[in-house]
Amino acid sequence: MGPNLQRLAGDDTSVPTLDDRAPLAVTDLFEATHRRTRLGVLNDDRVVYVERRTLDRPPTRFSADATLPAHATALGKALLAFAPRETVASVSRNLASYTPQTLIRPERLLRELRLARVVGIALSRGELAPGDTAMAAPVFGTGGRIIAALEVQVRDLRDDVQMCRPALVVAARGLSRELSLTHCGDDHPVRGARPPLQLFSALD
Repeated sequence: MGPNLQRLAGDDTSVPTLDDRAPLAVTDLFEATHRRTRLGVLNDDRVVYVERRTLDRPPTRFSADATLPAHATALGKALLAFAPRETVASVSRNLASYTPQTLIRPERLLRELRLARVVGIALSRGELAPGDTAMAAPVFGTGGRIIAALEVQVRDLRDDVQMCRPALVVAARGLSRELSLTHCGDDHPVRGARPPLQLFSALD
Protein backbone atom coordinates (compact mmCIF):
# COMPACT_ATOMS: atom_id res chain seq x y z
CA MET A 1 0.00 0.00 0.00
CA GLY A 2 1.38 3.40 -0.98
CA PRO A 3 1.79 6.28 1.49
CA ASN A 4 -1.27 8.19 0.23
CA LEU A 5 -3.55 5.18 0.71
CA GLN A 6 -2.00 4.45 4.10
CA ARG A 7 -2.71 7.99 5.24
CA LEU A 8 -6.29 7.82 3.97
CA ALA A 9 -6.69 4.57 5.88
CA GLY A 10 -5.50 6.27 9.05
CA ASP A 11 -2.19 4.42 9.25
CA ASP A 12 -0.08 7.42 10.34
CA THR A 13 2.72 5.20 11.65
CA SER A 14 3.87 4.67 8.06
CA VAL A 15 3.93 8.37 7.14
CA PRO A 16 7.54 9.61 6.73
CA THR A 17 9.07 12.17 9.06
CA LEU A 18 12.06 14.41 8.46
CA ASP A 19 14.12 12.33 10.91
CA ASP A 20 13.27 9.22 8.89
CA ARG A 21 13.83 10.68 5.46
CA ALA A 22 16.89 12.90 5.96
CA PRO A 23 19.57 10.14 5.90
CA LEU A 24 17.87 8.48 2.91
CA ALA A 25 17.54 11.77 1.04
CA VAL A 26 21.21 12.72 1.40
CA THR A 27 22.25 9.18 0.46
CA ASP A 28 20.11 9.19 -2.69
CA LEU A 29 21.47 12.59 -3.73
CA PHE A 30 25.03 11.53 -2.95
CA GLU A 31 24.68 8.40 -5.09
CA ALA A 32 23.27 10.47 -7.96
CA THR A 33 25.99 13.14 -7.88
CA HIS A 34 29.01 11.61 -6.07
CA ARG A 35 29.35 14.91 -4.22
CA ARG A 36 29.00 15.79 -0.53
CA THR A 37 25.32 16.22 0.29
CA ARG A 38 23.52 17.78 3.25
CA LEU A 39 20.00 18.31 4.53
CA GLY A 40 19.50 21.08 7.07
CA VAL A 41 16.90 22.97 9.10
CA LEU A 42 17.10 26.39 10.72
CA ASN A 43 17.65 26.77 14.46
CA ASP A 44 17.92 30.50 15.21
CA ASP A 45 20.79 31.73 13.01
CA ARG A 46 22.38 28.28 12.62
CA VAL A 47 21.63 25.30 10.40
CA VAL A 48 21.35 21.87 12.00
CA TYR A 49 22.13 19.22 9.40
CA VAL A 50 22.78 15.65 8.34
CA GLU A 51 25.54 14.91 5.84
CA ARG A 52 26.86 12.22 3.51
CA ARG A 53 30.46 12.56 2.33
CA THR A 54 31.72 9.16 1.18
CA LEU A 55 30.44 5.77 0.04
CA ASP A 56 32.10 3.89 2.88
CA ARG A 57 30.66 6.00 5.71
CA PRO A 58 26.95 6.29 6.59
CA PRO A 59 25.18 9.65 6.77
CA THR A 60 25.39 11.57 10.02
CA ARG A 61 22.36 12.27 12.20
CA PHE A 62 20.89 15.59 13.38
CA SER A 63 22.87 16.91 16.34
CA ALA A 64 22.84 20.21 18.21
CA ASP A 65 26.64 19.97 18.20
CA ALA A 66 26.84 19.99 14.39
CA THR A 67 25.68 23.33 13.01
CA LEU A 68 26.56 25.73 10.21
CA PRO A 69 26.11 29.52 9.95
CA ALA A 70 23.01 30.28 7.91
CA HIS A 71 24.36 33.29 6.02
CA ALA A 72 27.58 31.59 4.85
CA THR A 73 26.11 28.37 3.42
CA ALA A 74 23.88 27.43 0.51
CA LEU A 75 21.73 25.45 2.97
CA GLY A 76 21.17 28.50 5.13
CA LYS A 77 20.44 30.81 2.22
CA ALA A 78 17.85 28.42 0.79
CA LEU A 79 16.13 28.41 4.18
CA LEU A 80 16.43 32.16 4.80
CA ALA A 81 15.05 32.96 1.35
CA PHE A 82 11.64 31.74 2.56
CA ALA A 83 11.95 32.67 6.24
CA PRO A 84 9.91 35.30 8.12
CA ARG A 85 11.15 38.87 7.85
CA GLU A 86 12.12 38.99 11.52
CA THR A 87 14.29 35.89 11.15
CA VAL A 88 16.17 37.36 8.22
CA ALA A 89 16.62 40.64 10.12
CA SER A 90 17.99 38.80 13.15
CA VAL A 91 20.52 36.88 11.08
CA SER A 92 21.52 40.06 9.22
CA ARG A 93 22.55 41.70 12.49
CA ASN A 94 25.29 39.14 13.10
CA LEU A 95 27.06 38.38 9.83
CA ALA A 96 30.35 36.90 10.97
CA SER A 97 33.17 36.68 8.44
CA TYR A 98 34.76 33.29 7.69
CA THR A 99 36.55 34.01 4.40
CA PRO A 100 37.00 37.08 2.19
CA GLN A 101 33.93 35.89 0.24
CA THR A 102 31.56 35.76 3.23
CA LEU A 103 28.56 38.08 2.84
CA ILE A 104 28.92 40.44 5.79
CA ARG A 105 26.85 43.32 4.40
CA PRO A 106 23.08 42.87 4.95
CA GLU A 107 22.17 44.36 1.58
CA ARG A 108 24.31 41.81 -0.26
CA LEU A 109 22.76 38.94 1.66
CA LEU A 110 19.26 40.22 0.93
CA ARG A 111 20.04 40.42 -2.80
CA GLU A 112 21.14 36.79 -2.79
CA LEU A 113 18.03 35.72 -0.89
CA ARG A 114 15.79 37.50 -3.38
CA LEU A 115 17.56 35.73 -6.24
CA ALA A 116 17.20 32.38 -4.48
CA ARG A 117 13.46 32.95 -4.14
CA VAL A 118 13.17 33.65 -7.86
CA VAL A 119 15.28 30.78 -9.22
CA GLY A 120 14.63 28.24 -6.46
CA ILE A 121 18.34 27.60 -5.89
CA ALA A 122 20.78 29.18 -3.42
CA LEU A 123 24.55 29.26 -3.94
CA SER A 124 27.58 29.63 -1.70
CA ARG A 125 30.99 30.34 -3.18
CA GLY A 126 33.81 29.82 -0.70
CA GLU A 127 31.94 31.80 1.96
CA LEU A 128 32.46 29.36 4.85
CA ALA A 129 35.68 27.67 3.74
CA PRO A 130 37.97 28.67 0.85
CA GLY A 131 37.13 26.79 -2.32
CA ASP A 132 34.00 25.15 -0.89
CA THR A 133 31.16 25.82 -3.34
CA ALA A 134 27.65 24.42 -3.01
CA MET A 135 24.07 24.88 -4.12
CA ALA A 136 20.86 24.16 -2.23
CA ALA A 137 17.13 23.87 -2.86
CA PRO A 138 14.27 24.33 -0.38
CA VAL A 139 12.12 21.47 0.87
CA PHE A 140 8.49 22.26 1.71
CA GLY A 141 5.97 20.44 3.86
CA THR A 142 2.29 20.66 4.66
CA GLY A 143 0.66 23.88 3.48
CA GLY A 144 3.74 25.03 1.59
CA ARG A 145 5.78 25.54 4.75
CA ILE A 146 9.53 25.40 4.31
CA ILE A 147 10.93 22.84 6.70
CA ALA A 148 14.36 22.02 5.31
CA ALA A 149 16.82 22.44 2.46
CA LEU A 150 18.97 20.01 0.48
CA GLU A 151 22.52 20.92 -0.52
CA VAL A 152 25.09 19.41 -2.87
CA GLN A 153 28.72 20.41 -3.13
CA VAL A 154 29.90 21.47 -6.59
CA ARG A 155 33.46 21.59 -7.81
CA ASP A 156 32.90 23.94 -10.72
CA LEU A 157 29.92 26.27 -11.05
CA ARG A 158 29.92 26.04 -14.84
CA ASP A 159 30.13 22.28 -15.41
CA ASP A 160 28.98 20.79 -12.11
CA VAL A 161 25.82 22.86 -11.93
CA GLN A 162 24.57 21.37 -15.20
CA MET A 163 25.06 17.87 -13.82
CA CYS A 164 24.06 18.34 -10.17
CA ARG A 165 21.21 20.83 -10.37
CA PRO A 166 18.63 18.47 -11.96
CA ALA A 167 19.37 15.80 -9.34
CA LEU A 168 19.12 18.38 -6.54
CA VAL A 169 15.80 19.77 -7.78
CA VAL A 170 14.28 16.31 -8.25
CA ALA A 171 15.42 15.24 -4.78
CA ALA A 172 14.03 18.38 -3.11
CA ARG A 173 10.69 18.11 -4.90
CA GLY A 174 10.39 14.41 -4.17
CA LEU A 175 11.10 14.93 -0.48
CA SER A 176 8.64 17.82 -0.39
CA ARG A 177 5.92 15.54 -1.77
CA GLU A 178 6.66 12.89 0.84
CA LEU A 179 6.75 15.30 3.77
CA SER A 180 3.58 17.11 2.69
CA LEU A 181 1.70 13.95 3.68
CA THR A 182 2.38 14.60 7.35
CA HIS A 183 2.55 17.36 9.93
CA CYS A 184 6.25 16.70 10.47
CA GLY A 185 6.92 20.38 9.83
CA ASP A 186 5.70 20.95 13.39
CA ASP A 187 8.48 18.79 14.86
CA HIS A 188 12.07 20.00 14.89
CA PRO A 189 14.54 17.12 14.43
CA VAL A 190 16.72 18.36 17.28
CA ARG A 191 15.11 18.11 20.69
CA GLY A 192 14.52 21.46 22.35
CA ALA A 193 15.03 23.47 19.17
CA ARG A 194 12.40 25.70 17.62
CA PRO A 195 10.03 24.40 14.94
CA PRO A 196 11.10 24.85 11.31
CA LEU A 197 10.13 28.13 9.73
CA GLN A 198 6.92 28.92 7.93
CA LEU A 199 6.72 30.16 4.35
CA PHE A 200 6.15 33.90 4.31
CA SER A 201 6.96 36.72 1.94
CA ALA A 202 10.04 37.76 3.88
CA LEU A 203 11.79 39.81 1.23
CA ASP A 204 8.97 41.66 -0.54
